[in-house]
Amino acid sequence: MVSCVIIIILSLCFFPVSGQDNLIQNGTFSSTDSWNLGVYSSEVTGMAADGRYLIEITDPGADAWSIQFTQSQIPLDSNVLYRFSFDASSTVERTIEASVCRDGGDYFPYSGRDTINLTPTEQTFELVFAMTQADTSARVEFNCGKYNGDISISNVQLIQIPGPRLCLDVPEAGAVLFESVPVKISWTSLGNNDPLVIELSVDNGLNWMKIADSVPNNGSFSWVPSGVYSPWCFLRIKSVSDESLTAETEMPFEITASAEKIVNGSFSRGDTGWNLGVYGGTATGAVTEDSVYRILIDSAGSEKWHIQFTQSGINLQKKIAYEFSFVAWADSNRTIRAEINRNDGSYENLLDSSTMLIELTSIPKKYVIDFTMGSEECPDARVEFNCGLDNKDVYIDSVSLIRKAYSRALPFQKTILKRVVQTGKTLTFSPGSSLRRECPAFSGAIMDLMGRNVGRRSGSKLNKQNILPALGLYIYNKEKMKE
Repeated sequence: MVSCVIIIILSLCFFPVSGQDNLIQNGTFSSTDSWNLGVYSSEVTGMAADGRYLIEITDPGADAWSIQFTQSQIPLDSNVLYRFSFDASSTVERTIEASVCRDGGDYFPYSGRDTINLTPTEQTFELVFAMTQADTSARVEFNCGKYNGDISISNVQLIQIPGPRLCLDVPEAGAVLFESVPVKISWTSLGNNDPLVIELSVDNGLNWMKIADSVPNNGSFSWVPSGVYSPWCFLRIKSVSDESLTAETEMPFEITASAEKIVNGSFSRGDTGWNLGVYGGTATGAVTEDSVYRILIDSAGSEKWHIQFTQSGINLQKKIAYEFSFVAWADSNRTIRAEINRNDGSYENLLDSSTMLIELTSIPKKYVIDFTMGSEECPDARVEFNCGLDNKDVYIDSVSLIRKAYSRALPFQKTILKRVVQTGKTLTFSPGSSLRRECPAFSGAIMDLMGRNVGRRSGSKLNKQNILPALGLYIYNKEKMKE
């Protein structure tokens, strides 16, 4: 086994307890003082007992707000972070809604109006939010209607916490990104609106390169990985005005070569690679100035496939997992069928039929369909968008069909890795060192812990690469050792 230093860099969203007082009155329920149980077209009783408020429901009503447990007249300051937390359980699995909100008018939820999943086991729930404007008389609400199941609530707290806070949400640990395929970096920023710097490391955090500067702090940034392949990638975001305000991905992700099967899925080259077939009804197609394919439908035909937007000649391998995605919308609500079929006359469907009916609205939305090929390959598959039966125009963009990277496998999943680990045979390499220099007698494959080949040597010849990709733990499969 080839071994060297393992570097793991962790960056967690962490909200320390503040010394501020709890803004909630009687959050431990020594009585029912300061609280109100609102009953609206429902039937319920409530009582304080053993430090908890118990809500016993006979009729839950039709809506979540049919039963409302609230506390009002809570002062909230502007430009401040708050943590709203509570313990809760129910006699059966069910949901409630919880929020800190405006008391009246539109009841705007400052904390977001989250759906809380309750079980018979008591759990602690926490919402952290930033106030941009003050409210001298906000309220806490628990909407407990619509579903049966008695509810217990305890230890309710609303506390001001130090800020600001920054958390990086995407890419996730272990994600596989593809070169030249756009990815949306997303983050959560609380109490800070200053622009951000985004940096990338491809060597486990040893070195960093700037990929974007002065990025608006709006929660997301579209990035296209380019010119880099590495399984040891980290992203880091930092405030332009305060470099101590920073967040990183918690574990490495990978950038690998593009596995795109679709030709011209962005329509940057017009309709090259695509065909609009009209077999009933009347329709025309055109690429807009924004590089979106628009299907203008005058007469919809009598079958979905009567208006069919396709690309064929796609080679799909057997027993391989793929991800099919696209962005689509319509002039108003309607459905289309998105399919991948064999283009051999049989038109055998390669997708689960339950995933093919797509509900479109007037708002662009990304749709993702995962599927795995069976025991037979398909050298000529066809992507289809079947748009008949409805004369509302359809818009299609960002079509992609990629092979999902096998590096998502669990460590040691491959038999060869298990066998190599069990032998206990090791070699030691310095970080970034030459395989040729430090192991002149080595012959075999070098793998990382996800089962990916990162290098190979046959005798004195190194076939793939001469340098280990980054600091990490590596395994070799010994084929033979020369004297």
